[in-house]
Amino acid sequence: MATTKKKTAKKKTTTKKKKTVKKIAQITTKSGHKLTPQQELFCQLYAGDREFFGNGVQSYIEAYNVDTSKPGWYSVAKSGASENLTKPYILERIDEIFEAHGLNDQFVDKQLEKLIVQDADFSAKMKAIQEYNKLKARITEKKDITSGGEKIDMPVALVEFVDGESESSSSNSD
Repeated sequence: MATTKKKTAKKKTTTKKKKTVKKIAQITTKSGHKLTPQQELFCQLYAGDREFFGNGVQSYIEAYNVDTSKPGWYSVAKSGASENLTKPYILERIDEIFEAHGLNDQFVDKQLEKLIVQDADFSAKMKAIQEYNKLKARITEKKDITSGGEKIDMPVALVEFVDGESESSSSNSD
């Protein structure tokens, strides 16, 4: 018996790493503006209740896959976030998400409380305390809305009437 050698060809198997991309459906705002998937993800992260809430830079890094190993990555993310947060349709979408998540008085009160008890930004803390005092009517502001701060000459009769006395009652007391 003759033996035959079989050649078996080995197939090279190459596996490519697939980049996982979060798929986000294209969203149209109430005013009709269409957002790109990155813009929608940015809005979702910024307005969501997770770790990126209210953090434009972190939301931008995540949504736009900013390479944090490259020099200047933070400046890129900061300017990109700032640019996004000045676009009216981005702000509109963020508001829509807030409304969908139940932005209400309780939530706002909780945020105000958070600002009041923090010790990192005293300017924000003071403004929050002032706002709290206004809400509770603890401190009232008196504003002159009639004269713009100028002296008003009022007729004597009007002054007497405002004070609750008339000319006749004051002349009777003489």
